[in-house]
Amino acid sequence: MKAVTRNIFREIAKTKSRFFSIFTICAIGVGFFSGVRATPGDMTITADNYYDDHDLFDLRVMSTFGLTDGDLQALRDIDGIDNVSASKYTDLTLSYDSRDYNTRVYSINENSGMNRVDILDGRMPQSDDECILNSSKLRQGMNIGDKVCLSDGTGADEFPLKHTEYTIVGTFDTPMYVSSTQRGSTTIGNGSLQAFLYVGEGEFTQEVYTEIYVQSAEMKAASSYSDEYKNMRDQLKNKLEELGKERSEIRYDEVIGEAQQEIADGEKSLEEAKTDGQKELDEARQKLDDAAQQISDGEKELAEAKAQIDDGQEQIDEARQSLADARAEIDKGWQEINENQQKLDDAEKTLDESRRQLSDAKKQLDEAKTTLDESKKQLDDGQAEIDSSRQTIEDGKAQLEAGKQQLTQGQAQYDAGLAEYNSRLSQYEQAMEQYEQGAAAVAQLELLLGSDNEQVVQQKAALAAAKSQLDEAKPQLDAAKVQLDAAKAQLDENSALISEKEQQLADGEAQLEQAQKQLDEGRAQYDDGLAQYSENYAKYEDGVRQYNDGYAEFSDGLKQLSDGRNKLTSAEREYNDGLAEFTEKEQEFLDGKQEYEDGVKELADARQQYADGLKEYNDGVETFNTEIADAERKISDARQKIADAGEAKWYIFTRDDNPGYAEYQSNSERIGRIAEIFPVFFLLVAALVCLTTMSRMVEEQRMQIGTLKSLGYSNAIIMRQYMAYAVIAAASGSLVGAFIGMFLFPYIIMFAYSMMYIMKNFYFELSPANILISAGSMVAAIALTVFFTARKALAECPAELMRPRAPKAGKRVLLEKVGFVWNRLSFFGKVSGRNLFRYKRRMFMTIIGIAGCTALSLTGFGLKDSISDIVDLQYNDINNYSGYIAYDSGTDADGIQKIYDALLDYNPDTEYTRALIKQYTLSSDSGNAQCYVTAVEDTGIFENMIDFRDRKTGAKLSFETAQDGTIVTEKLTKLLDVKQGDKVTLKISDSKSCEVTVGAITEHYASHYLYISQEKYAELFGEQPEFNIVYFSNGITDDEAQQDAFTAKMLEVDGVLSVQMNAGASKTFRNMLKIMDLVVVVLIVSAGALAFVVLYNLTNVNITERIREIATLKVLGFYDKEVSSYVFRENNILSVMGAVIGLGLGVALCQFIIQTAEIDEVMFGRNIHPLSFLWAFGITVAFSLIVNLIMRRDLRKISMVESLKSVE
Repeated sequence: MKAVTRNIFREIAKTKSRFFSIFTICAIGVGFFSGVRATPGDMTITADNYYDDHDLFDLRVMSTFGLTDGDLQALRDIDGIDNVSASKYTDLTLSYDSRDYNTRVYSINENSGMNRVDILDGRMPQSDDECILNSSKLRQGMNIGDKVCLSDGTGADEFPLKHTEYTIVGTFDTPMYVSSTQRGSTTIGNGSLQAFLYVGEGEFTQEVYTEIYVQSAEMKAASSYSDEYKNMRDQLKNKLEELGKERSEIRYDEVIGEAQQEIADGEKSLEEAKTDGQKELDEARQKLDDAAQQISDGEKELAEAKAQIDDGQEQIDEARQSLADARAEIDKGWQEINENQQKLDDAEKTLDESRRQLSDAKKQLDEAKTTLDESKKQLDDGQAEIDSSRQTIEDGKAQLEAGKQQLTQGQAQYDAGLAEYNSRLSQYEQAMEQYEQGAAAVAQLELLLGSDNEQVVQQKAALAAAKSQLDEAKPQLDAAKVQLDAAKAQLDENSALISEKEQQLADGEAQLEQAQKQLDEGRAQYDDGLAQYSENYAKYEDGVRQYNDGYAEFSDGLKQLSDGRNKLTSAEREYNDGLAEFTEKEQEFLDGKQEYEDGVKELADARQQYADGLKEYNDGVETFNTEIADAERKISDARQKIADAGEAKWYIFTRDDNPGYAEYQSNSERIGRIAEIFPVFFLLVAALVCLTTMSRMVEEQRMQIGTLKSLGYSNAIIMRQYMAYAVIAAASGSLVGAFIGMFLFPYIIMFAYSMMYIMKNFYFELSPANILISAGSMVAAIALTVFFTARKALAECPAELMRPRAPKAGKRVLLEKVGFVWNRLSFFGKVSGRNLFRYKRRMFMTIIGIAGCTALSLTGFGLKDSISDIVDLQYNDINNYSGYIAYDSGTDADGIQKIYDALLDYNPDTEYTRALIKQYTLSSDSGNAQCYVTAVEDTGIFENMIDFRDRKTGAKLSFETAQDGTIVTEKLTKLLDVKQGDKVTLKISDSKSCEVTVGAITEHYASHYLYISQEKYAELFGEQPEFNIVYFSNGITDDEAQQDAFTAKMLEVDGVLSVQMNAGASKTFRNMLKIMDLVVVVLIVSAGALAFVVLYNLTNVNITERIREIATLKVLGFYDKEVSSYVFRENNILSVMGAVIGLGLGVALCQFIIQTAEIDEVMFGRNIHPLSFLWAFGITVAFSLIVNLIMRRDLRKISMVESLKSVE
């Protein structure tokens, strides 16, 4: 038993690559299967915990007549209700930074604890004028501390809040609006809510509650999306509906009774007002008649005074005319005096200026004369200096010539002495040479004859005499040499001095020439200056003469001006005397006239007072009649409101009516539907490959099984060995994959969805059932494979098992019948073709495994294509308009025309049309969905701006050809499960709805729309549409700066609320969809990892079971490269075949995933790009080539001898 156990672990250690490939495949398959299957449950748990943590209501009650404290108490008394909370809200327009937002304002009820908000930043309001704002608005530029203004565009008589301006002190998220994209609908603006505010409950002016929230502890204990919760909710809802009928009757009697009492009180007050008002009007009429008589008497008195004043005015006018004529003559004289004075002043200024100029000229001339004299003196001195220097140079030249002659004589003496010295030196050297020769001869002779020989003695004496002479001559020669060298040095020194002196004389001559040239130029300048001085002096003398003449004329003018001024002074004195007399008489006249004018003014004041009184009287009569009529009309309207009030009614809403609540469940269910197919397919591919691996392992070890049987081991023990190997690999891989996958994949998917919802804290449930199903399925499948494969082998006798299984007989393949192809194949090509069809099981298993991986990869790329196509299809192909302008609903025709003029001013070729966009709910038997109803003013222009077309056929659609004139977007019809010609219900209000025919279905990807003409709108709604936007197409580019400039210009137009550019919406939508790429990347990476492991495992198994065949090829002399080509050729062919088949499977799988994974607000594209097919195919082929490279090493390690002896 211990030996078998050791053998199991030896087998694992020996076949690590096979064991870990099974481990990895099981981990990937089970991890993906369990992770995606766990995601819907984790999403539900996350949402349920969020709702419970924030005490989200279970039911919400609203009434057409409002709700009271009595309603609140009645709800508390119902069995099964554990908590109730009343709230008030109103829809207003929030204004910030020149932009308006449709905003719902809620009251804060901190005592109930229900629907608790999360304060993300800041704090709760503490004073009356503070508020908190939903967090998404801060991403649009609003900040804590900013002030926002609220206004009511409904025309209500009373503003619903105590303040119109609030300060933002915090931001929040609320469980009532879990969706980040859907905010619900409203009756103001464009019908879509854009922001939420919370203020203190005391800020609301209304007395009744808008809605009451109900919560049940029993329902809270159940899962929010479970059938149990829905059943309890429906039961409680039925109870509330019954209570609503009772409470509605009570509320109706209260409201109608109060209204009728107010009408009775108003009628009584009206009668009293009629009596008192008529009495006041009669008294005012009598006062006006008395005032009219007094005005008539005053008019007669003023007429007599007017005649006297007219006579006096005539006399005054004549005297004034005489004085005016005299004054005119005097003024004329003074004017002439002043003009002449001005002329003389100008002349005096001219003379002064001339005098100044002459003085300056004289000064300049004197300075110029002085400069010329100095220049002449400098020139004369310079010339004298140059002449003196020239004479000095001439003297130097003469001295230099004498020195040259002396140098020549000294050179001659030196040359003669040098010649004599050389001659004496030559004689000395010859004598010395003779002496040395004689000495040598005497030395030889002495050797021959002896030193005492007479001849030798004589010769020595002669040599001594010669030596004595030579010694005397040598000092004499040396002394002569010293004298010659000294003479040579003196000659060289004198020669250098002569050369230096010559250079100095040359430089001096050059300097003299330059100085002479400068002196000549200076003399020419002097001559020019002297000529100019003479000319200027002549001009100066002419100026002096002209000045003297002008001064004489100026003196004559001064005398004439003095005589004229004396005459005018005398005339001025006479005029003043006459003026004083006239002034005295005129004052007397003016006093009389003033008395008359005062009387006229008093009369005019009296007339004005009479007119004012008469107008006041008439206004009073009109006001009296108007107020009486208004009071009568209000009483009549009140009676009509009572008649039109209808019955009071409660409306019971569930969480499903909250924006995003039901959609979140739909998304989790959609992931669940994906988990039912996609992970199963993933798991099947992994299981199939593992089955192939284990079945081949048992086949390979037939001889070991036979050996164990022959040694006496039972079938059960042998079976357990292989079963343990498979179960250990599969179970360990499955458990590791399950634990990792159940945390990794739910987190990634929920993180992707968190861009649409406010839940950020994720909860994960480790489901034993999920682990058991995923891991158990994989382990069971592999265990059954081992069982049946091993049982078949164990049924044979040991002797048969210990012999190799006979190879399958070769067969002719279909390709051999195609001669022109088969005959052109190489030997290895033909062998590979026969092997493919010879081992059919291996071929099919490989093709299926690779096809599955390719299909998964293509599905990932296809999903990415479908998401990325949305933006281009929607905002480039379908939406052909440049943008739209939202304007105030109160804008009149002139304001609309200003918007048109601004558009045409930017581009005269701009196309535009008005439309009404408002959000409503469409429903059918299959469900309901919110959509934007778009009523168009000019359908012809609008069809140029939006490409209405059938997605499948590409056929053009229009309002004229559409049945009943309605066009519905494709995704909306899928949500409602309707087709062309079906009818859907349009909910106009809580009490009004109508049926709409699906006339045509148009291709559309973002949001849901119902397009109708304004005539169809009037037919459905019973009124003409109040247009609120203008669609326009002006050819503007995608340049952000250009678009910003255009937007800023349009926002300057009165009434324009916002400008939405199509390019800007495209950019925003593209950014929103980017997060979806994360899910796609996970899918592609998972599929790629599985593909790589599958290919590696299949290739490894293929090599292992053909090891003897490969060893044979090596023995026959084939190179490693040839062996690798032979083995991997079949793998490559099977990989290509599997990849091609996988592309077809991937198309079907991708279409299913796309239709089940898309969110309600968006329709994904349906086309897979050609490049995605290439990527999916290329990844499979690339992994195949990579595996081939990795396995080459294993091929090279195969031992030929050991492999061929393996049978033995």
